[in-house]
Amino acid sequence: MARRYHRGVRSPSLFAVAIVMGLVMSVAGCGIGGPPVVKVVSYVRNATAEDGGIIARPVGNPPVVVNIHAASVGVACSDVPGGSQLSWTRGAPNPTDPTGEQLVALIGSQDSGAPRLIWIDIAANGDVTTGTGEPEWWDSGPAGC
Repeated sequence: MARRYHRGVRSPSLFAVAIVMGLVMSVAGCGIGGPPVVKVVSYVRNATAEDGGIIARPVGNPPVVVNIHAASVGVACSDVPGGSQLSWTRGAPNPTDPTGEQLVALIGSQDSGAPRLIWIDIAANGDVTTGTGEPEWWDSGPAGC
């Protein structure tokens, strides 16, 4: 005669379910905390006759948008999710329409501990140059972010 074994099954505890759900969400890219936030200091010199702006993509809630006036020089401090792309727009940035945007910086999540300094220089003819660090043309001292 064959022996039959019967094993009782216990229902999982709430703690075990929470751990499994946390692991599943992390693996699926839905981490509880989201991407790390990076402090970005943007130095901008806009020599054109039109306003423009900087927008972070993908667009978060609220969107990270910096408006830049025509013929102006300025600095902005923003908290940007790691992994974002910053784009320059002619005219006011539009969170729902990326048409006409120009990529100016990639914000990595590896540098979330220190501010990331970028600069954007828009010439009068609309040519855009970019770089990192404090630009040579900035003469107002360090940004107080």
